[in-house]
Amino acid sequence: MKALRHPLPQLVLMAGLAACSGRGPAVTQPAPTQLPASQSASITPSAGPSATATPSLISQDETWNLYTNPRLGIEMLVPKLTYRWDVGCVWVGGELEGSYRPQGGFVPVIVQEADERVVISGASYAKLTLPTRVPSGAGYHTNFAGCEQREITLEAVAGSMGTSGIWEIWVFPVGSPEDLEAWIDKIFGPCFSLGEMRPLEGRGLMQVQVRGDGKPVEESECLLRGMYVFLYSPDRQRAAAWLTGQSMHFVSDPQTGEGYDSEMYASFKFIP
Repeated sequence: MKALRHPLPQLVLMAGLAACSGRGPAVTQPAPTQLPASQSASITPSAGPSATATPSLISQDETWNLYTNPRLGIEMLVPKLTYRWDVGCVWVGGELEGSYRPQGGFVPVIVQEADERVVISGASYAKLTLPTRVPSGAGYHTNFAGCEQREITLEAVAGSMGTSGIWEIWVFPVGSPEDLEAWIDKIFGPCFSLGEMRPLEGRGLMQVQVRGDGKPVEESECLLRGMYVFLYSPDRQRAAAWLTGQSMHFVSDPQTGEGYDSEMYASFKFIP
């Protein structure tokens, strides 16, 4: 299975925990050679195809894992590694006047589950800490004396829609249009409503549109400012939705900005 490497013009989330600070040499996180197993939070069984089955993350080749969640009834390809521009830190400048700066690299991709959510993200990132404002010309620039390595956890991701590098996928049963309306309120906000549903050729799925108030951008109080995915299966009576923003989330080539998002989306399906 070969990775497709084309840029995606549409496609949102992030967060963290842990430590390492002080002035000194580079703090980096090399890409591990072994991918961690799927990490599951305390899962409360919910209505689904198989409430007792265990999710799995199975290697397909050097690039991809296949993620299967029988409890929620979904399956999709997940890359083994993704590039982040903040995987680690490097010390730049002299001992007294230097600063930590972000350093890019590849990090394992993990999958975490909780109730109706599946969160796909890199395993960790580095956060610059201990900022100091330094005079620079007519203004200031900021130096950082610390660098903390933080894990991306379910608790940190919850409710933080708007950051890059994470897909927070909601999966839920649908028995009527009213169910879709209720989940639109929960995921997107109560001012939004159910719009048109269009079939996706060859996938047995409906693409659901979320409708705002229809007013011009400058007047609207109910406006989606990023892209999203909303898929519904009438046969399986299940739907999935996630915000994607307009950036690439799972990067395969930092030089070109190409990534895996398109193939991940194309591989998503509902299972019995």
